Amino acid sequence: MTFIISLEELALHHCLMQVDGHAAGRGSETELQARLVAGGMAVRDGDALVLTPAGVELCRSLQHKIAAEKEAERVLAEGGGGGEPQAHGAA
Repeated sequence: MTFIISLEELALHHCLMQVDGHAAGRGSETELQARLVAGGMAVRDGDALVLTPAGVELCRSLQHKIAAEKEAERVLAEGGGGGEPQAHGAA
């Protein structure tokens, strides 16, 4: 099965969820957290990182993508995938 979501997107989603849950921002800042701030996805609020509206939307988008991939995996596991797609004109 080919996955739609990349490992980078999963890592980004994990980081966004940490920021949203206020588990990030304490102690040393990771490179990804610094990139979130530089990209306008999060801002510093004292010692904590807080998602901007753009960060919240990105997080939601990734959550939907992850959920869709899990649902597709479930359907395929139940045999509803209909087999491998074939190229047009294949014999």
